[in-house]
Amino acid sequence: MGAANDNAQAMGDLVLPRGSLAYATVTDPDGEPVADAEIHVWVLSSDSGVCANVHNAPCVPPARQRALVKTDATGHATIALPSP
Repeated sequence: MGAANDNAQAMGDLVLPRGSLAYATVTDPDGEPVADAEIHVWVLSSDSGVCANVHNAPCVPPARQRALVKTDATGHATIALPSP
C-alpha cells in the first residue's frame, strides 16, 4: 500500500440507519486537511448461512465494501450509503 495508508486509523463499528448520508473530514496529526485520502466503508454480513459448512472452528461472516470515496482538496468527503 502507498504512503497515504501508513497512517490509517480504524474507527471501530459505527451503526448508521438505512439510506444514510455521511460527511467526513480527514486531517493529518497537525490538523491540516488531507486531500485525496481514501475512505473505505465496510458492512458486516448478516448472512449466517455463510458459516453453515464450518465445523469445529470459529466463523466470522466476511464484510463487504459498501463505499469508497476520496477527500477533496479541503479534506472533506460525502458518502452516500443506499439501503442494503
